[in-house]
Amino acid sequence: MKKVIAILVLIISQFSLFSQTKNWNTSAGTNQRNLNFKNGVFNNNMEYFAMAKVSDKNSTDYYKNATGQYYLSKDWEKCRVVTKDNKDYVFNTCNYNIYDKRFEYIIDNTTFFLKKDQVSSVFINKMKFEPSTLKIENDNNYYRLIYAFNNNLKLIELYKLKKKSIPSSSSLGLYVNKVEKKAKKFILKDGELIELPKSKKKILKLLNKKYDKKKYKNLKTDKEEDLINLIKP
Repeated sequence: MKKVIAILVLIISQFSLFSQTKNWNTSAGTNQRNLNFKNGVFNNNMEYFAMAKVSDKNSTDYYKNATGQYYLSKDWEKCRVVTKDNKDYVFNTCNYNIYDKRFEYIIDNTTFFLKKDQVSSVFINKMKFEPSTLKIENDNNYYRLIYAFNNNLKLIELYKLKKKSIPSSSSLGLYVNKVEKKAKKFILKDGELIELPKSKKKILKLLNKKYDKKKYKNLKTDKEEDLINLIKP
């Protein structure tokens, strides 16, 4: 009798173990999107979302030999990421690294960056960024989309860093290197990038539009809303 009971206990325990294994494979192994990060916002695993850990932050000579702001903003802010397969994700702590040309995110005190080949757009601080595929020297991998017109034309802004030498505030006669964020506006049409002139007349000439003094007199090219109205077909 004892032998029969022992056999039954062994069978029941094996069945229970099989059931637990089956349930684990169903809930997590076959559906990676159910795996949760501790922050409760990003419900996906890193491999699926094509993220990579930042391992050598601020280690280059450019970082070591210059001070200043290397990011789009001094403050890290919440952002929304839309992937190329139309999935939405929200991160509480994001910023754009201008030097390394990538969006970075902090999850559980660890910094990651998103591989741009998986990204359709990033929304942060009321701005929209799109990954660039342009093969040019000043391509920053992401551009800020200011406005998309209906004739396959976009008004965009690119960011870059400029290093300059300034007098040291602590040592008389010494100079230190400092980086500054610089932004330039461009017209993007059919994959061609055209730097935007500062003159209204030159912008209109570039677009093959006639200058109408009455229509364009009060428009200022340093105001984005006016710039959009100037470029609109």
